[in-house]
Amino acid sequence: MFLYVVPFAVVQSNFAVLGKDALNLSAAAIGGVFFFIGLQDIITQGWIVERLIARFGEAVVTVVGMVGQLIGYGLMALAGWYAMTSYLIAGALSFGFGDALLQPALIALVSRAVSRAEQGRLQGGGQAIQALARILGPVLGGQLYASFGRPSPYLAG
Repeated sequence: MFLYVVPFAVVQSNFAVLGKDALNLSAAAIGGVFFFIGLQDIITQGWIVERLIARFGEAVVTVVGMVGQLIGYGLMALAGWYAMTSYLIAGALSFGFGDALLQPALIALVSRAVSRAEQGRLQGGGQAIQALARILGPVLGGQLYASFGRPSPYLAG
């Protein structure tokens, strides 16, 4: 879980910097991208994930979500290299769709790994790990961006 959340936190904290620095996007434009990612997340988790899990199972949906995120990381790295808005938007949407698939499927898989009596401990421990990852992710992303260039936080994902 930690290795999934750190790169996610890197993107959350670094996306606006990349958009402004590489593409000179306004705050409103960056906010618009986040709006559409959120809308995509609602639609995906509200209607699509349940059907995909019922048809293919949590493990397959988890892998598909990871692939979507990896494609998103790659496209966002290309946006950093080539300063192309289309790569950034496509990467953000791919990342967002992958994350919307991955989160519920992964949580379901993890919850099935323990008994009902241990669910609270598992979920509490998972939240603690996520909190630590959300602290370290922005620091790591900022360091990578400053030290190795715009694409580096996304390539590290």
